[in-house]
Amino acid sequence: MVLPFLTPGFAPIPCEYKRTPSDFVVEEVPAFFPEGEGQHLWMRIQKCGMTTDAALGRLAHCLGVSRRKLRVGGKKDARAVTEQWVSLDLPPKDFESRLEQLESGNAATYIRLLEVTRHRTGNAIGRTHGNRFRIRLRDLSEERRGDARLILQELALRGVPNYFGEQRFGHRGDTDQIGEALMAGEWLDALRQNLGRPMPVDTGRFREAREAFERGDLEGALEGWTRSDFAPRQLLGSLLRGGGRVDEESAAAAWQSVDRRDLEFFGAAFQSRLFNEVLARRVAELGEVWLGDLALRMPGGRQSFLVEDLDLEGRRAAEGEICASGPLFGHKMPRPKGRAAELEDSVLLANGWAYPDFEAPSAQPWRGGRRPVCVSLIDPIDTEGDDELGSYLELRFQLPKGSYATSVLRELHKEV
Repeated sequence: MVLPFLTPGFAPIPCEYKRTPSDFVVEEVPAFFPEGEGQHLWMRIQKCGMTTDAALGRLAHCLGVSRRKLRVGGKKDARAVTEQWVSLDLPPKDFESRLEQLESGNAATYIRLLEVTRHRTGNAIGRTHGNRFRIRLRDLSEERRGDARLILQELALRGVPNYFGEQRFGHRGDTDQIGEALMAGEWLDALRQNLGRPMPVDTGRFREAREAFERGDLEGALEGWTRSDFAPRQLLGSLLRGGGRVDEESAAAAWQSVDRRDLEFFGAAFQSRLFNEVLARRVAELGEVWLGDLALRMPGGRQSFLVEDLDLEGRRAAEGEICASGPLFGHKMPRPKGRAAELEDSVLLANGWAYPDFEAPSAQPWRGGRRPVCVSLIDPIDTEGDDELGSYLELRFQLPKGSYATSVLRELHKEV
């Protein structure tokens, strides 16, 4: 689906923002800082050129623990330099000497340990305030820099459309399809999408692994996936233990063997696609609330409330105190009324779903909830500079947790 822009009056601004990973820097803003005492080991890491899962796999291997025991507040971009906290409950006694042996990597792909401390509790998904970004825009002409600043000013004034970014849907762009199949209980279809069906973006050993699965060579497929590809390896391991059968029954058993966090990630991608479709239909009225909306207090409100006094809540929305919410469909999701309910119903219907479908046993892990349709662009700053790669316009800003810098950048380059 093509997601409309908040600033369609501005022509696309040609620019590049990831010529090198250091052009895109992300620093996690934690909800709290470790106190230095407790049974949980906290490690602040910097990574470059790798996914969060790959970094956790390397860290787990170094510590001699299962990757499942490592906890993070969120996943970060691979094509970037990112900093975040990782926690581990009851680390091995020799963790200090183990961490000294951490293989950092090379200049293009690495993980570095920045800080090690303790805390009485562990980390968890969502346990952050958000992220700070430092992004360098290159090949941006002098005459268009003024437009870039005007767009940032409008986003700071009206808010940023809170679309889920493309990274939510994986490099193949199909995690939402896998999630939809899982929520519908179509286990075999989800399995085949995850392990086979090669696409043009699949290259090297990953393409070979998918092609091996398509041929029925499960052992060859398993060899093709790397140590950090947890879900494919768990699925294939389950199929092999079951005698190599690939049918609906064995597929259901295989998905039950997958780590709960990986399983939930796929379903969340389907929820994200539906949310984006709802937001796309109301982005022209971003910053407004409708009678019957479920609104959230800004920033960071978690408990939604029904908009019944439109005059009062409309003023609060205009002042940035509250924001309308969109759906993360699930069996526990609060439902709005009026125009908002009609919009959400129509998006479900267009995708072949209805609310009772989320009551099915296969959809139970995804409870659902509400998400703000816009977020604040916090402390935006822009500066010009030069380095060995040429001139650039550097953007610095902060976004709340769960939101994406790509939602800001797409308003500049207007790529759909």
